[in-house]
Amino acid sequence: MIEKNLLKDEDIFNFLKDEFGYPAVDPTHFTITPDVLKLIPQELAQENKVLPLFLIENVLTIATSDPTAIIALDDLRAKLKIKFDVMLCLPGKLDEAIEAL
Repeated sequence: MIEKNLLKDEDIFNFLKDEFGYPAVDPTHFTITPDVLKLIPQELAQENKVLPLFLIENVLTIATSDPTAIIALDDLRAKLKIKFDVMLCLPGKLDEAIEAL
């Protein structure tokens, strides 16, 4: 269905958002503070397709476009040694936000 263009990125995004129960976010609308950016270096963000958004009460909220990458998220948790919440975003928006760092 994807190859035949019967499904758009937004359709897949909405399905994954509903399936995994993650809230949706557009990371290009965030101003990310330097102290939060230090938690996940740009190289690690690109490698794991995640972006740190904000930190509240020692819980880091990150954006990802692939909630099925459970191993990558678990590896990230182990590396960071911090709790984090996940928000889902469109792949193009994530790439745009990471490149703007």
